[in-house]
Amino acid sequence: MDTRIQQKKALNPSNAIRFHGAENFTIELLRSDARSFAELQNQEVEEISKRDTISNGYNVSPGGAIGTPEPIQVGAQVFPSRASAAEYFAIDPSVFNLRLSRLGWSPEQAAEIEPRGKYARRKVEVNCISFPSLKAAAEHFKIDYKLVHDRFTTKGWTLERALGLSALRETARTEGVPVEAFGMAFPSISACAREFHIKPASLRKRIVDYGQSAEEAIRHLQSKAKSSAE
Repeated sequence: MDTRIQQKKALNPSNAIRFHGAENFTIELLRSDARSFAELQNQEVEEISKRDTISNGYNVSPGGAIGTPEPIQVGAQVFPSRASAAEYFAIDPSVFNLRLSRLGWSPEQAAEIEPRGKYARRKVEVNCISFPSLKAAAEHFKIDYKLVHDRFTTKGWTLERALGLSALRETARTEGVPVEAFGMAFPSISACAREFHIKPASLRKRIVDYGQSAEEAIRHLQSKAKSSAE
């Protein structure tokens, strides 16, 4: 397949217009005789099938309610899908979906029509205890919020593991926990400790039990070793 065609198929309509240039696209009204939303969906299915726009266009589903997400309400408006809501509010669909699915924002916050608090997040439950936010959970377990946020939202750790609870401790002692420090990645805490010539048990305790980042723990242990040597 031609590279340009492959690139075209990887884009949604909005991005395709930006990629190829608005001058290469035209908007045409096909029909306007639908008497209900259901009839409009059926017409969409018919047109997509007739024009074969899944193979030769930008459609990724048969249209209508077939193979599409459930409707979503944003404010007082109801949209047939998250993608349509994102397009209406001029938000990138992938960003809109991330905010809803991963970060737990409300539809209004995802659409940027409602302000979001500095630490606003979805409610979380840990060890049968409910918290209003991830920050509140981090404070309860006395672990740096930025560290927990990075583990949970960026690295994809489970909530319990991100908070340094028993699941993480057990994993750290049996399977090893991948860590990063000073731009280097290590398959385990022990491997990281060997690289910086410090005791694995000490580094593990700082990271797992105290909730420190690998870099914070290494600096602390190296400083402590230097003081003892003096």
